[in-house]
Amino acid sequence: YLSETVLQSIKNAEFATIKIAPEIPEQCSNFGEFDMQKYLAAKNIDCVVFPGDSDIEACSFEEIAGKRHSVQYYSSEIRECIKNILIKNSDEGTASVCMSIMTGDSGMLESETKTSFQKAGLSHLMAVSGAHVAYIADPLKKIISKIKTRRLGIRLKSIIVLPFVLMLTFVSGFSPSILRASLMYICMILAVVFGRRYDPLN
Repeated sequence: YLSETVLQSIKNAEFATIKIAPEIPEQCSNFGEFDMQKYLAAKNIDCVVFPGDSDIEACSFEEIAGKRHSVQYYSSEIRECIKNILIKNSDEGTASVCMSIMTGDSGMLESETKTSFQKAGLSHLMAVSGAHVAYIADPLKKIISKIKTRRLGIRLKSIIVLPFVLMLTFVSGFSPSILRASLMYICMILAVVFGRRYDPLN
């Protein structure tokens, strides 16, 4: 078992590395006994590990980046601030779902909640992606398009949306799904700015 100090360090860390080789559970030796290997295989678990305190190393974005004030560090700090606000103003279950949908951080979600989302076919909401970009960009474009002034042409109106999309990418921790969606949306905006034709589907 791990000591309380190590457990607390893992809880507060952004990353944790385990330096130990996984083991395959042993099969039962006598007929009719409980078979741990079959039990874990039914849960899609093929290997197990039994680490000690010396096998686990908890680290943060600061240590990985080699400096305290990195982009990932500030992104993590903002997510932590959002999480504290959600926990303070709602129950833990609601806060975990909101945190996962808003930032893609599903660390607070219980396994039962994840299973419920998977069964409902809504697990994609837990990964910040193109849908989240559309939720932010499309309403903003509608609002900005209502502004009647010659100073704001269609190109400038398109550029105004860009900082909000970049902020979503930053807060969500630059995950691959949001990076891909943001880059494609930026390409679409640049097409409008430079007067090029674009296809929203690709």
